[in-house]
Amino acid sequence: MITPRFSCTQDHNFVIIIMRLVHVKISDVQFVVDGKRITFTAKPYFLRLTFDQEVIEDERAKATFDVDKEEMKVLVPKKNPGEIFTDLDCLTKLLSTEIERKKLIEVLPGDESEDEEEEDYEARQNIANTEGDTNEFYGFNDEFSNFFAPIQDSHDIAECKVDSVPLDKRVEMMLAAEAEDFINGSDHYLADYMEGDHIKELLTQRPTYYTDGMDPPSFEYLKGLGASYNTNQATGQNITCDDDADEDMDSQSEEETESSSSAEPEPAAAVPQFINPGDIGRTEFTTGGALSGYVTTANWDAKEHVVGEDERENRNVVPVPENSTMSGHELTTWEKEELLRLPKKNHLVVKEQEVMCTLIDLLAAYCYDHITTEGEGNTESVWTYTKLSATLSYVVKYPSPKHAVVSFYRRSVTYPIHRSIVLSKRCLFDVAHILSSGDKMKVVRILLRMKWHVDRDDFKHPLSKLYLAPYAVWLQTVSPDFLRKWGSALTSAIMNTTKADIGLPLEDIESFGDMTG
Repeated sequence: MITPRFSCTQDHNFVIIIMRLVHVKISDVQFVVDGKRITFTAKPYFLRLTFDQEVIEDERAKATFDVDKEEMKVLVPKKNPGEIFTDLDCLTKLLSTEIERKKLIEVLPGDESEDEEEEDYEARQNIANTEGDTNEFYGFNDEFSNFFAPIQDSHDIAECKVDSVPLDKRVEMMLAAEAEDFINGSDHYLADYMEGDHIKELLTQRPTYYTDGMDPPSFEYLKGLGASYNTNQATGQNITCDDDADEDMDSQSEEETESSSSAEPEPAAAVPQFINPGDIGRTEFTTGGALSGYVTTANWDAKEHVVGEDERENRNVVPVPENSTMSGHELTTWEKEELLRLPKKNHLVVKEQEVMCTLIDLLAAYCYDHITTEGEGNTESVWTYTKLSATLSYVVKYPSPKHAVVSFYRRSVTYPIHRSIVLSKRCLFDVAHILSSGDKMKVVRILLRMKWHVDRDDFKHPLSKLYLAPYAVWLQTVSPDFLRKWGSALTSAIMNTTKADIGLPLEDIESFGDMTG
């Protein structure tokens, strides 16, 4: 457990404790007042304070949480109003166990007591070090720094200690782990390749995020990497797999982006290198480091939550409407309530390409979970999101859509229960369809569903604040043409990605399966 940073003051009636709590679930907060002692717990924090004078717990006790400052203010009533509490600025003494407090008292010569040999069973407390080892900014729009520092040792949020491992090293660790894990589980991939009836069955699912009248593409259609696919097929018609169709898609993309007021997606060559697709299977690569910060503005509505009245507690009784359609229909009551709970914050996005490539990564993980759970989601959905999305696993950044595509391919054929390059491709094309529909509220609805699941995970819930909540706020401000532009960019990236780009021995394993099958 972590001891939070805190301070103690007093007035005529109360001892006032202010604690700095980062990423805490307010619904987990508990206080125990016992004589001269007050104990506070809320994962991952623990604070036990022992005063020289007595406090009591009655109807006057109150605790509020300032969302903006991430501070909790606790008013603990004095047993004797007006009594002056001593040594409130002696933090070491307040944190000391009973045995430690006795040792702080000077023992007169010849007055030694047996208490000196008394064993100390109380937990020792040390103030948490919330300063990270790097000055890196990350998360949505690069708006966070040292986000993991207070809790990384206690919470299994990311795959590494993000605040002490720089971006290029995290990418190196990620690629090495993916390569090793894929080889160790290659028999799983081979089995799904040779006995793929369950994959074909999954691909017949029609997700709720499809446009009305659209049918899912067939297994055979998706099987070859580089096959053309029309992401705007509202009538369910496919485009023939040929070069002309690919050129038509590119020309369509140019026409859309010329009419859009948003900036063009930056060409991949102009972006600092994240992963060289040709070298992606090797672990000795280096990165150019896309670490520059974004220009942002933030205007939070100041608000306080009274402990015990946190909304998340009540939301547990509202089932997430996984099977309700997300295309062109009125928001449900649940969705409206979730939107009202989002922070009211303005985001000025400068590095559009990195922000949108991260969104592609998040949506691909959602599509995989949605398809494999038949739209219902389950207790493993958070694991699926965080394992398939390198953004959520290693807090990485993508300079181009192709890098996001390659990363999702690698993780989706390495970790989940269904490992099929065809299924992965279907998920990516579904993301392209979602973006190409131009329906920003469809994207927001997906993020609200992801957020609902992640918020309820004991370890991963801080990722909502880092990515899901700000994306759900910002996307409400973008235009349909902006999303369509990125749908076209993603389609082009999928079409131009081959199995060789993925950097894993997929073709060798498939060739072996073909020979033995």
